[in-house]
Amino acid sequence: MLQNPLFLFFLVSLVSLPLIFSEARELNVAGEWTPIQNIDDPHVKEIAEFAVSEYIHHKKAMFKLVKVIGGKTQLASGMKYRLLLLVDEMMTMMYYEAVVWEKADGSKSLTSFVKG
Repeated sequence: MLQNPLFLFFLVSLVSLPLIFSEARELNVAGEWTPIQNIDDPHVKEIAEFAVSEYIHHKKAMFKLVKVIGGKTQLASGMKYRLLLLVDEMMTMMYYEAVVWEKADGSKSLTSFVKG
């Protein structure tokens, strides 16, 4: 059966066609950071607010999210978000970079929050 060239062609086509025409391949390759197209997306803002609230909770800081400036995503057993945030830190505007990992089950964890 595997010696039949037509069968072999069919088998290779069956496996490779979904990879060639996959939208996910075009949008975001696993491991590659891709710019967020719509920075005003409500889910992006939700991720940013999660990052700030987690940082406040752990560091007892006086922060308030002002705006999401930019960001990138990365496929990684869910989605990682690397966001540049404008934060009000006790009446002083500061830039921070936050990395949030949103797992496939919907849970989130703040992996990094540093001055940008």
